[in-house]
Amino acid sequence: MSLADLFLSARGRIARQPFWLGMLAMLAVVLVANGAAALHDVKAVAATPPPQWYRVGAFLVMAAIAWPSYALIAKRLQDRGQRPWAAIAYSALVLALHAVDAIHPLETPKGDLLWPGIAIGVPLVIVLIALVIEGVRRGDIGPNDYGPDPLEPHPNPNPAGA
Repeated sequence: MSLADLFLSARGRIARQPFWLGMLAMLAVVLVANGAAALHDVKAVAATPPPQWYRVGAFLVMAAIAWPSYALIAKRLQDRGQRPWAAIAYSALVLALHAVDAIHPLETPKGDLLWPGIAIGVPLVIVLIALVIEGVRRGDIGPNDYGPDPLEPHPNPNPAGA
């Protein structure tokens, strides 16, 4: 599977290893963006709540990785024979949380979460737990409605010399 297929296509199935490697790549993007923001103004990034430029930037980063994250999660769910609705819920919740935070901080200067953060954050925690569970459990053995088992060897359609 190519990197484009891994991050841009929500069709088919992926095994656990490419799923977690893809999720680590998404985490790396977020960490690099946070590092760049900290290089720009470390005190502002550490402030509670962070300044609006940082919150808007965080939303833009999350918007940029929303589709690749959705594609990874959808394929992982499909590997287990499930519809990708949870992937849509996860992506929508993460974007909603960051969109609300970009407009108005979700925490007080004391660090307490305001009600929008709690209202969006609680379902997000549940979805994250489900995401970890789906990422640990083996997919369906053999083909399912979404394609062949990614762990089974596939015959080479273009054998050498043919």
